[in-house]
Amino acid sequence: MRRFLEGPEVEEDAKDFRAKGIRYKGGQYTDQIDKDIVRTKILKQNAHLHADVHRVLEYYCYVKNVSFCQGMIEVMMPFLLMKSPAFDVACVYAFFKRFMATYLPNTLHTKLNGRGGTSLPYLKCTLILAESLLQYHDKELCNHLRQHKLVLEMFATHWFLTLFTRSVTDLALLYEVWEIFLYERDRYMLFYFAVALLKSQREAILQLTQFEKLLTFLTSSIKMSDHAHLAAVYALAVQVRATTPVSFQMMVSGLRLFGQDQIVSNEELEALEHFRQANADAPHSLTL
Repeated sequence: MRRFLEGPEVEEDAKDFRAKGIRYKGGQYTDQIDKDIVRTKILKQNAHLHADVHRVLEYYCYVKNVSFCQGMIEVMMPFLLMKSPAFDVACVYAFFKRFMATYLPNTLHTKLNGRGGTSLPYLKCTLILAESLLQYHDKELCNHLRQHKLVLEMFATHWFLTLFTRSVTDLALLYEVWEIFLYERDRYMLFYFAVALLKSQREAILQLTQFEKLLTFLTSSIKMSDHAHLAAVYALAVQVRATTPVSFQMMVSGLRLFGQDQIVSNEELEALEHFRQANADAPHSLTL
């Protein structure tokens, strides 16, 4: 995975962390990070990693001028677990920062919503777009979820917040998932992958007809448990990409979800809601 992220920018970020980050006191998000550490199983068992978690995330939030958000730890942990004499905490920071900039430049960044609070507008956009894509590729499956009052926000939020860290049964598989994303060099792959993950469990989902059982299955049982399942989901994702109309990429590009420090307006969110509704009854088209 490191070979896909290495480069001059990563080297500069590592140097910056060694010069400034290692001494940065921070403290603004100490309590929030501590609460998230308690919720992260592997950190509860490895107290010696806590200091590095604070160093990396406090400095990342300072440099990017963003607030700490639940989910950052889960994205950072795979890099922290790579730590060694040859891959120090500065490398952890630099590779994490590069990975975030590539695939999650805005998703985990809160924005003022104009009503005195904060929200995650990019996450909302991503979920709406993913649901519309599912509608296009599998109308029956999408309608089955809707008929039982289920939307992706209720079970797939963490897929996009943490790039599927909870959708695998062990860390080795997660590294393989991320290598797929990095190898493909296609930021839209997260949408195709999400649709493919649902389609891989299509028959099991359609057989469930009670809200509680469906929600439990969707939140707890949709995981890639071995290499064969991952390979099947990957193949489905490639197929989904190949049969997705250009209008979808145009919509994502127009919203600048992967741009640096962009702002998604309420007007754009309303347009996305209209986009979702306009395609609810159109089985073979994505209407802009």
